[in-house]
Amino acid sequence: MKNEADYNENKNHNKEEETVPKRIPSYLLKARANLPKNGPIRFQIGLILAMTVSYIALEWIFPLKEDPAPPPLELLEEQVFYLQEQQEEPPKIMALATPEPVRKPLQRIVVDKTEAPAIEKEDIPISLSLTPPAPPGPRITPEAPKEEQYYTMLNVQELPVFPGCEKVSSEERFACFQAGLKKHIKRNFRYPDAAVVTGQQGRVYVEFVISKTGEIGGLKLRGPAPVLEKEASRIINRLPQMIPGKVRGIPVPVRFAVPINFVLGQ
Repeated sequence: MKNEADYNENKNHNKEEETVPKRIPSYLLKARANLPKNGPIRFQIGLILAMTVSYIALEWIFPLKEDPAPPPLELLEEQVFYLQEQQEEPPKIMALATPEPVRKPLQRIVVDKTEAPAIEKEDIPISLSLTPPAPPGPRITPEAPKEEQYYTMLNVQELPVFPGCEKVSSEERFACFQAGLKKHIKRNFRYPDAAVVTGQQGRVYVEFVISKTGEIGGLKLRGPAPVLEKEASRIINRLPQMIPGKVRGIPVPVRFAVPINFVLGQ
């Protein structure tokens, strides 16, 4: 019985020891409560890790996927169309069918056997002239009218002068002529409403003549639509009068060609 009592007493003592919390030393409590103690070290470690990751990310080499090289572009040469004069064919003459002659019925002719009255012959004087006839004069054939010769900007001695280019040297006169012509086209250009509605566009080649008096004429147009040709004709007809081109100091007509582009959306 005594041993059993001692065993129960020891058991109760052990339970009391387990229920009582262990006492933590004060220096450990202070160390746990002092949070900024290891702050600089942690900051340096975090800074080193951040810089290491940033350096690795910047120096990392990623393989780049190369795009296939585009096919080489083929440059198309601009085709220049030259105007050719169309020769008018002579009108064809239709052969008219001649009607067959109408045969009239034969009439019976009755011969009168009565003698005709005798006709007295009179002597008619005949005069003979011994003078020879005058020889015929030289045959005069009418001359065909000569076609007027047109010069170009390449073979004329003195180029036509566009208004405003009078004081320009002869070497720069052609460039001044082109600049004045482009400025005139840009200033007077109007896209026809009918062409906008139908979506017509393209290039109109205009050939014109600067006459001996400096006026514009002899227009020849070639384009994709009549409405665009009409607008190009209106622009060229509004060109001012120029100083004509000359050969040996004599004014001559000069032919010139210019393309006018009609592009929707510009």
